[in-house]
Amino acid sequence: MKINILIPTYNRAHFVRLQILNMLNIRSALSEIDIDLEVIISDNHSTPAVEVPESYQDFITLIKPPTHLNSGEENVIFALGHCDGEYIWTLGDDDAPIQNNAVGLFKRILEQKPDFIVAGSSAFLNDGSIVQSQTFCSDAKQIKNLPDFVARTGIWFVLTGFSGLIVRRAMVQSNIERFQKYFSASKIYSYAMFLLETFWDGQFMFFNQPIVLAAQNIYGDNWYRMAVMEKVFHRFFWTTGFIRQLKLLRQARSVPLGYYASIIDQRVNSRFPLIYQICSDALGQLREDLNARKYPSRAMNQEEFDEIVQFLCQEEPRFMLLLAPLIKNRDKSFLNQKLIHQTSLQLRVFIDKFFSSYYVKTHCGWNIYYIDSLYRAIPVGAEMSLLSALSDIAPVPYEWQPLAGDLGELEHKLNATPYPIFPSTHKIVHTVLPFRRRLARAVSVTMRSIALKTYYSHLGFKIINILPESVVTLFGRKLI
Repeated sequence: MKINILIPTYNRAHFVRLQILNMLNIRSALSEIDIDLEVIISDNHSTPAVEVPESYQDFITLIKPPTHLNSGEENVIFALGHCDGEYIWTLGDDDAPIQNNAVGLFKRILEQKPDFIVAGSSAFLNDGSIVQSQTFCSDAKQIKNLPDFVARTGIWFVLTGFSGLIVRRAMVQSNIERFQKYFSASKIYSYAMFLLETFWDGQFMFFNQPIVLAAQNIYGDNWYRMAVMEKVFHRFFWTTGFIRQLKLLRQARSVPLGYYASIIDQRVNSRFPLIYQICSDALGQLREDLNARKYPSRAMNQEEFDEIVQFLCQEEPRFMLLLAPLIKNRDKSFLNQKLIHQTSLQLRVFIDKFFSSYYVKTHCGWNIYYIDSLYRAIPVGAEMSLLSALSDIAPVPYEWQPLAGDLGELEHKLNATPYPIFPSTHKIVHTVLPFRRRLARAVSVTMRSIALKTYYSHLGFKIINILPESVVTLFGRKLI
């Protein structure tokens, strides 16, 4: 069996040199299990250009697109046409392969011959520290197929990390013209959505171990600049653009109504219902358009907002009730900050109800939930962070959750677990905001807002701080 490892790169020749050394080790390990390895490096006209030593050119091929491509996804699609192996593993130039796990996965592939493989995830930060491995599904044996996996783990994060994906070459190449449809709809998620369409009914394998340590990217304002270049509003890629991609998938694979409402997306340390986040982003865009926006991209227009509303209400009828005030006051809603704020607060109530559907019981000051075949404990009052109190969706933070497969086992853990004191969810709105106003004279403020985790020991609870970046001291005490 032959496998292509495809490495797209741009202006990171120093990373490619390290990957070449990694490929030597993997090639040696794979040769013992009768797997032939060919590496294809697609250099998107880097400066300085990528070079492959002559001694390695027997199994490493360097290619270049005719002209510079504006995105890494386009570079991947270009390079797919140069692959001839049975499978393709697309590897980020700065991601570090975990050799033993990767070889173990290739052994499984050799035995089972699946069409589409998703591996677990682990990551490292810019300072080199390792982020705890992410377990996407606690019981991989319960996964029936790719649609079932997506409903459990989402689209935005799991499937966009292409270093954890291995695909059957023939199926990708036979459907490759469909990629442009998704890419035209939105520049983000186009490759992931293309893969979903291609392998929707294929034989799916989930390998619940990480095969790479993925570098955590810092995007900064890249997507805001992309929005300006594409002449769209800056949250377009997570709302209207993504909705158009979901519609394309529905047309191609007859995705039933309500399926998208069942998707629970997740990051390394949190989870959230996907269409609720789409709604939150749409409301966030409206709030930005009402205020003095710092983003140079244009505002969302009425037709784009109507498209979002129509999609949400079709997927989840409860959104008709939630968005009714905005629909009723259609001509005024873009100018009514109070109305948008009230709708955002009502969305938080919807999220409360969503999490309550997983509720089992309360034990020793912890609420216990049953999600993905695991019991998870969250301190009472901690389900929603300050971000939620300010009308944005707050995912469930894993760092607060002792996990267990058995309810009795979890209760035993909680008996020995110190309980952090949290105010109730509804008190956060009334406690924190006045508290911030009392800090106004004591805190130096700039307007560069960031999301920073901090612990206010004097309040006795942990929140996600959205105070400006310069807030580092409080009455002479350092906030850590």
